[in-house]
Amino acid sequence: MNNLFYARYPRITHRGSYASFLNIPKSMTKIAIFIFVFVNFPSFGNSTASAQQVNLELKNAKLTQAFASIREQTGYLFSYKNDEVDKYKVTLSIKDGSIEQAMDACVKGIPLAYVIKEKLIVVYPKANRIMETINQQQKPIIGKVVDEDGNPIMGANIWAEEIRKGTITDEKGAFSLDAGTIKELKIRITFIGYRQRTSIVNNESVSKIILEKSNEQLKEVIISTGYQNISPERFVGAASTVDKNLIERSTSTDIISRIDGVTNGLLVNNASSSPAERISIRGVSSIRGASDITTGTATKNPLIILDDFPFYGDVNTINPNDIESVSILKDAVATSIWGARAANGVIVLTSKKGMLNSKTSINISSNFNISSKPDLNYFPKMSIDEFVEVEKFLFDKGYYDVYLAYPFVSPITPIIETLNKERNGELSHSETEQIVKALKGHSLNDDYEKYVIRNRSNFQNFISLNGGSSQIGYNISFGSDNGKSNIKGPGGLDRYTLNSNISIKVRPKIKLATTINYTNQTIDADGPGYQISPGGGKTELYPYAKLADENGKPLSIPKNYSLPYIESLGNEDLLDWTYKPLVENGIADSKLNTQTLLLNLGVHLNFTPWLDGQIKYQYTKQSTTDDRNYSLESFYARDLINQFTNSTTSDRAIPVGGVYDNGIQSISSHNLRGQINFSKLINEIHDIRTMVVGEITTANNISNFNRIYGYDDKNLSSASNIDYATTFTTFFGTRMRIPTMQQLTNRSDRFVSFLANASYTYNSKYSIYLSARKDGSNLLGVNTNNKWKPLWSIGLKWDVLNEVFMKKNLFSHLNLRSTIGYSGNVNNSISALTTILTLNPNHWGQRASAIKNTPNPDLRWEESRTFNLGVDIGFLSDRISASFDYYRKRSSDLISDITVDPTTGISTVVKNAANLKGNGFELALNSTNIDGKFKWKTSLNSSYAKTIVTEFFGSDFKTPTGPTIREGKIYGVLYAYKWAGLDPETGDPRGIFDGEISKDYRTIFNDSASNQQYIGSSIPLLFGNLLNTISFNNIRLSFNITYKFKYYFRKPVLQYDQLYSSWVTNLEFRDRWKQKGDELRTTVPSMPYPFDSNRDNFYEFASINYEKGDNIRLNDIRLSYNWINTRKSKIPIESLQIFAYVNNLNLFIYKSTSTGYDPDFPTRQIPNPRSYSIGLKINL
Repeated sequence: MNNLFYARYPRITHRGSYASFLNIPKSMTKIAIFIFVFVNFPSFGNSTASAQQVNLELKNAKLTQAFASIREQTGYLFSYKNDEVDKYKVTLSIKDGSIEQAMDACVKGIPLAYVIKEKLIVVYPKANRIMETINQQQKPIIGKVVDEDGNPIMGANIWAEEIRKGTITDEKGAFSLDAGTIKELKIRITFIGYRQRTSIVNNESVSKIILEKSNEQLKEVIISTGYQNISPERFVGAASTVDKNLIERSTSTDIISRIDGVTNGLLVNNASSSPAERISIRGVSSIRGASDITTGTATKNPLIILDDFPFYGDVNTINPNDIESVSILKDAVATSIWGARAANGVIVLTSKKGMLNSKTSINISSNFNISSKPDLNYFPKMSIDEFVEVEKFLFDKGYYDVYLAYPFVSPITPIIETLNKERNGELSHSETEQIVKALKGHSLNDDYEKYVIRNRSNFQNFISLNGGSSQIGYNISFGSDNGKSNIKGPGGLDRYTLNSNISIKVRPKIKLATTINYTNQTIDADGPGYQISPGGGKTELYPYAKLADENGKPLSIPKNYSLPYIESLGNEDLLDWTYKPLVENGIADSKLNTQTLLLNLGVHLNFTPWLDGQIKYQYTKQSTTDDRNYSLESFYARDLINQFTNSTTSDRAIPVGGVYDNGIQSISSHNLRGQINFSKLINEIHDIRTMVVGEITTANNISNFNRIYGYDDKNLSSASNIDYATTFTTFFGTRMRIPTMQQLTNRSDRFVSFLANASYTYNSKYSIYLSARKDGSNLLGVNTNNKWKPLWSIGLKWDVLNEVFMKKNLFSHLNLRSTIGYSGNVNNSISALTTILTLNPNHWGQRASAIKNTPNPDLRWEESRTFNLGVDIGFLSDRISASFDYYRKRSSDLISDITVDPTTGISTVVKNAANLKGNGFELALNSTNIDGKFKWKTSLNSSYAKTIVTEFFGSDFKTPTGPTIREGKIYGVLYAYKWAGLDPETGDPRGIFDGEISKDYRTIFNDSASNQQYIGSSIPLLFGNLLNTISFNNIRLSFNITYKFKYYFRKPVLQYDQLYSSWVTNLEFRDRWKQKGDELRTTVPSMPYPFDSNRDNFYEFASINYEKGDNIRLNDIRLSYNWINTRKSKIPIESLQIFAYVNNLNLFIYKSTSTGYDPDFPTRQIPNPRSYSIGLKINL
């Protein structure tokens, strides 16, 4: 077989950018600018192979060993046949020789010859050397070999059996064969990592030959840990990789969305209200989570690594088009290398890099995305007639009397105002009926559709320039995203990214690398949108509200107060107090700007062919500015000014003008790492690799929030001397202090770490891997042994297929793996020492503080132990391949809240007081079902992750309001009150207490949690996807099916207290109990008066309202046409792809619940709307 060996140097990758606002050290800026300018001068042309220096000292060694040494020193690739090279041995002594000199010495006295094509050295028998003299009277047969994306393949072997001649393709993928008088030939084309192809070519035209990647190329996928780039053959741990093609299959603007639903072990909760719990890998490993310097709070999300270093910032600001690959590290061997920050898993992002000795290429991609409007009918609502029916019922009961008497307490609907006028004799009954009929004839949703919502859109563009000479490799890219939100107005996203990645071979043994990355992202917030809150305790707007008149002129609706009351004030000292939502949408002025700079510098030193070192430094800064300008035209500013206007003296405590809130957050980090790598193959049997690393990390987060009153954005003026200490009498007679909104925080994280790993492989069969890491922190316990945390892992691997007893005609690969080790978490938001929180001055102007953390000298690191057993197997030349992993996790010393005696002044303290255990499996199955002109490939991922709380000191008296933590149960378990049906006489919901049917809701609430009904997990335990790709000629169709099983959700239900007081409706109202016998057909309680909140709470969390969330859905479809320019024409385009992509299809193939709710969006959140994209990619 043909071998193509790649020189694998540890990749030095960095990210960074220039920005004057970020206060980068001047010396670093000068160096970065020098490198950036230096690389773009044309004087750096291609160097010849002679410039490469080679040193060889071999005695009676295999020729392949000499080739391997040349490869390691120069980066040149070799192509040869094993049976033609393996039998030769050489004795060489070369010092500072050229590649040609080294190769001449290698083949001296041996019947072999070689040819150097760019960075490829082809070795072949002299007897088969191809004659290069072509008869000028005859036309040669010429062609071009490219991959599926139109990129030329250099070094492909071309063989024509009929004339017994062969050749290889050049850097443009072109080849030429002298066939004499023969005009047509059958040739065989082979290249490592691609399927062999036979093709008919002639001398009349340039033949186009497309090679397809073989399944065996999956073995060449590189797993990046952030410290090393490891081939799957040497990797003993559990990891999943997502390559560039799969990343670019989607058009999402963030990288997490692009890898969601296409890989194993990763679960993304898109409906999570907590960003800290959105992403999980192999279940849960912590109760409170690890500290996040970005937010200052704990997070259960995995650690994000960007180009070898932890990313301190918002991962959504990373342009996914800059990412080459994603590695998801899961077991102890994979994650322990990151020590005390890796228990939740690690996601390693590797950005695109330039390559030495590669031609310059320009890649352009552009797509337009448009999403459907939000589905306003997703949550079934009561009809307008039913809502008005309830309003009349409550009015007759006197429910609104207090609001009518105190109109500044809460807004009141026009129908209640009308009914009150009739009661007061201001309107006749017939007039009232006419007004009510007119009001009922209008739908709020119609106004939302007409005036408020729109299709969300985004225009995404990306261009990159990459290539390299023998001394310099470069990749420079620019990206932009410009989008509009689904609310009419200024809302939307604007993001611009600039990435410059440069590597320079200063000397043969010294490489310098730098990456400068800059991102500027601005999010313009929406106005009230389609979720208008009327205030005054109201959650939703009444369903017949009118936002505009017949001419589209914005109308006022009640906000916080009764609208007739506000209109009747007539106080000339008051500002307009009406609220027009459509006006608010138009003047919304809230911007969240995030600028991120990453600057990486690194030096790679090759001391010997088997020993190298690296020094890397990264500076990161992310500056976020949150500007919220409430102009004088906004209701917020006018309302606040009016509230602080004294109704007696007309004095204003808040001056007339806008209200301007400004929040600034600055996150900066410094990372310094020194690393030594040893890699040596002894006698081609003993493969030894080691790594030793020391690093220091500091991260700092300073945030400041201020408010300015009397702001005028035209002349940038504001009021001064605002009195925040005095308690003022408001317009309504209440006593309040002016909101100050001032807040200043400063957080710092510091890490010192030492780590080492070593691997040994014997005869390409048996591998052992060892790693150890020690992290230190001064935030933990006073006891010295708590300040440092040693973590280790060990892994074993057996390449069964290399055993002599294995039959290789069936298996293409078979590996067994086993690992065990420790990783951890650290929560720097707490400390072993007493910490306080400084509060605003009290009424007397005195500073106040509160205890944030109590002393805890025994505070220590969280610890997670993982055992993993895996098998990788392939059949029929990997037409069918699979990986299976089974794992067990044990997390101990987890930080959690525990209850203490409240007489001490505090009710809970934070300690290492919880344990978890988890287990699960992961299956990845890939198959080529049909392989011909018509192709069909399938990729199946399946993951099962279950986490049990084995020790937890939380209270046993818990209301089952949602996912909770209970000892001995699944993490995120759902419980419910036991259901005993409706009372036949009253329609009241009934539960169970002490084995008996009961309507004593308070008693049921106070009952032990052990007497509640167990429902199950709120988190899908089994999940995965099935991706099918079908192609024919240049057309490719792929569609992704996702599935989730073994979880439950609670459906939204009718709550009368929410209906009465907050205007929250539910279609269940139509099915409510009305008379005796209805309990046999419905579970919806009767409409009571007055409402009983305990009754509503019991019904909301009763077991009858929980549903299984199991579902299978068609998630997306992608259709593309790929054109490859294989002819020598004036068109400078190498390849062109046009595609269409539909995401969030949410077409359910199976759904266990009969409700209309999406199990992944069960709460009051509308699912992500369907999106449509069209785009193109051009490779020049």
